[in-house]
Amino acid sequence: MYKALLYKEFLKTRKTILALALVSIATHIYMYAKIGRSMRLVGIDHLWEVIIGRNIFLFGAITFIPLVAGIAIGLSQFVPELRNKSLRLSLHLPVKESVAVATFVGYGTIVNVALSALSLVSLTIFASIYFPWEITQRVVQTTYPWFAAGLCAYAITAWICLEPTWTRRAVNGLIGAGLVNLMFITSDPGAYSQAIGLVALIAILPYAFIAESTVRFKQGVQD
Repeated sequence: MYKALLYKEFLKTRKTILALALVSIATHIYMYAKIGRSMRLVGIDHLWEVIIGRNIFLFGAITFIPLVAGIAIGLSQFVPELRNKSLRLSLHLPVKESVAVATFVGYGTIVNVALSALSLVSLTIFASIYFPWEITQRVVQTTYPWFAAGLCAYAITAWICLEPTWTRRAVNGLIGAGLVNLMFITSDPGAYSQAIGLVALIAILPYAFIAESTVRFKQGVQD
């Protein structure tokens, strides 16, 4: 049963995942090519000086890719179910609705984490080749809230889609926008390095509300 549920989720999201992967790859290639061009023009020593002295971050092109990925994967999972009115049927399978939803959400979370991990590994390898460890560490610290925002946005999207009433969907959306905005308060490199635990907590907080909306959806609560 669980394999069938996961395969169903894969069928719904495979095109979205492919599109997101291609966009991410293209953005990374463009970003690396631009940095390489700067190295050739001004020299890597001067580029280091600019990064350290002027607090310039060279990898900002990916800022909103994890956020878009989280929303896109959530929509590709749940919008077809809502449009075809098949989500209620999925919650009446011979497994508990909480387990079914956990399977859906777990799949989407794993996909988001996988995409973010590939991006982060790519950034780390590139940065470690051309820059000292201190700059590579700053790259990880700076991009971490962006990847966390993607995970948070996915959970919020699932929460909104599973909520049966439009009034609470609107409220959930406002709460979600506020939570995601906390990840983008500042673009200063390494600004969140002292708040890693808090960022992680904000990212997983929306997951706590999904179960309640699932119960309300199954009960057919309406505005």
